[in-house]
Amino acid sequence: MRIEDIDGPRVKKGASDQLLEEFEWLGLDYDEGPVFQSSRLSIYEDALEKLRARGLAYPCHCTRKDIETASSAPAFEDGEVRYPGTCRPEEGGSGQGTGSRGALRASNADGDVRGAGACETPALQSNWRALTDGEFSFVDGFIGPVKFDFASLGDFVIFKKDGLPSYQLAVSVDDALSGVTEVVRGDDLLSSTPRQLWIYRKLTLASPREWYHVPLVVGEDGRKLAKRHGDTTIREVRARGVSRESLLGFLAFTLGLISKPWRISLPELVESFSWKKIPKEKVIWSGKRWSELTGIETS
Repeated sequence: MRIEDIDGPRVKKGASDQLLEEFEWLGLDYDEGPVFQSSRLSIYEDALEKLRARGLAYPCHCTRKDIETASSAPAFEDGEVRYPGTCRPEEGGSGQGTGSRGALRASNADGDVRGAGACETPALQSNWRALTDGEFSFVDGFIGPVKFDFASLGDFVIFKKDGLPSYQLAVSVDDALSGVTEVVRGDDLLSSTPRQLWIYRKLTLASPREWYHVPLVVGEDGRKLAKRHGDTTIREVRARGVSRESLLGFLAFTLGLISKPWRISLPELVESFSWKKIPKEKVIWSGKRWSELTGIETS
């Protein structure tokens, strides 16, 4: 069990406790942890330093607005805009902050200024991006063969100016150190896989052997399920009096694992699982879904 609590202001106090309590209610246990990413910052800093030393990372001073203004490419599925390479070092440069924008400088809490290499400081004046090139291909267990070209993806952030690692770097390092062999996640993160494969390769880390990217649950407007679609959290499900077995049965039904939404135990859900049954299209959440879910209690 890994708690990814390094996303700055988006991390809410008490959220991890609620998450763990909900996992317990669902009957989902784990062998190790919980491990909090916020307690592993030195590990991510070491990874950044290795990439910098190999000329595979460079500082970037561009703001999100700068990138959106300069980039003509459409946004990725996750909403990220392709980086146009504004701060990318010229070909033949060291890739360690020798581009036209200058080297990284950071200040510690006492106001002392440190030069490049001070990635352990709590606040940086620039992001650090991966100096990427070439193509990456892999076989997704659900989608099939996938190929990405970094000329289209662009250089991605590996360390942020707030002194915290990016999602891409942190999860790659953690997965490798934890010995993760399978990754199952939403298909909105499909473009993250070549970036993470790049990190595994450049840091000579063992990568997961299998990847599965599945369709998301979306609202009736076709957008990723979020607060705008109402309260669809497990907390709300429980507040409506829905039992664990009913929720698991409903999820199994939406995944095509059972023919109608009836109560099911966790062992039964595991027994019924098959990748061949998982639908290829996105699951639409609506008021009808709430009726189906709460109706299990009285059927």
